[in-house]
Amino acid sequence: MKRNLIMSLILAAASFLLAGCWDKRELTDLAIVSALGLDITESGQYVGTFQIVIPSNVASGLQGGGGENLPIAVYKAEADNLIDLHGQLSGKISRQPYYAHTNVIVISEKLAAEEGIAAVFDGIDRGIEFRNTTKVVIARGEKAEMVVQTLTGIDKLPSEKIIKMISLNELIQGEHFNTRVHDVIHTLVSPGSEPLISGVSLKGSAEDGNKQENLQSAQLETAPYANGMAVFKKDKLIGWLDDDLARGTTWTMDKLLSTNLNLDWKDQKNAIAFQVSRQQTEVRVDIKHEKPVISIHVQAEGDIMEVKQAISLNDPHVLADIEKEMNKVIEQDILHSVQKVQQYHADVFGFGEAVHRKDPTYWNKVKKTWDDEMFPSLTVQVNAESFVRRTGLRNKSYWSSIDS
Repeated sequence: MKRNLIMSLILAAASFLLAGCWDKRELTDLAIVSALGLDITESGQYVGTFQIVIPSNVASGLQGGGGENLPIAVYKAEADNLIDLHGQLSGKISRQPYYAHTNVIVISEKLAAEEGIAAVFDGIDRGIEFRNTTKVVIARGEKAEMVVQTLTGIDKLPSEKIIKMISLNELIQGEHFNTRVHDVIHTLVSPGSEPLISGVSLKGSAEDGNKQENLQSAQLETAPYANGMAVFKKDKLIGWLDDDLARGTTWTMDKLLSTNLNLDWKDQKNAIAFQVSRQQTEVRVDIKHEKPVISIHVQAEGDIMEVKQAISLNDPHVLADIEKEMNKVIEQDILHSVQKVQQYHADVFGFGEAVHRKDPTYWNKVKKTWDDEMFPSLTVQVNAESFVRRTGLRNKSYWSSIDS
């Protein structure tokens, strides 16, 4: 009886410890930062632009961004580091800044090229609220402030527009991919690998992008768009890859989900439109005569989407010739992108990391000269194997009737 009484008292006392949370925060006390823009002044100070969600103005469901009330408020702060930016912001708003739902971090081209991004990501990595899955983009030719404060149409929150736009390009065109905080830090600290981050620019007047009038037109006067891939050496931006060069890079890194290839046929340019629906890239390293040789093997398949002349798509020999043309385009894309990146002396492909995995002893001998000597002169061989999976709803195009 006495033992049961003691146990009951212990359980009753323990229940007081479960009654609440010592660090609880009410939602009404939080300012949710959906995007963070980082610029740099001439004196070397950071300028932070904070895109803060106004929950009551964010429409539910599928409603777009043309309402009367703005879905975001934008605040700026200037300081020597990220924690001071946070402190400066706290003196301008009535709620506690909250970064656990930050969708994207926008870094200006100027900051990335002049200051570098290592210090920025040290602060982000140490912060307990930032998620390592938060997306990162570079504001190309614009201040990060302008990108963060630009209002968008279909998506209520501009931060969502940016990451969805890049994700859609990754899914359809294959010239961009989303880079997370974790990805950037991994490439910064990994031997034989450099960061590669998608760029975002603004169409139209950057100064007008934050005005409500920008949403009143069916064709937005100012809007963000995906623009190239930023190439880094160590932590500093040194160049850009655009269009086919960017696509060749995603091929090489096995990050390409889908893309459209325009193939020449006979004497006509871009006569066949082919959609790659599936691909796999394998990178192999061989050490020959004390020099690494990189072999890239690509397997791709997809569908013929359009033709601009009479082509017998039910003829196996014709399909074989189309596959050969596809192989040539893929191999050229990859080789051209590799050659361009070699000119930058920046191994964004992670070839050095592959050499390290292949032969750690050899890597220890060449790692100090990898970026400026070994990588730029690296021998790279590319082999592509393509397969036409489908030719659409008709094998015989109506072009044959028009031409006859």
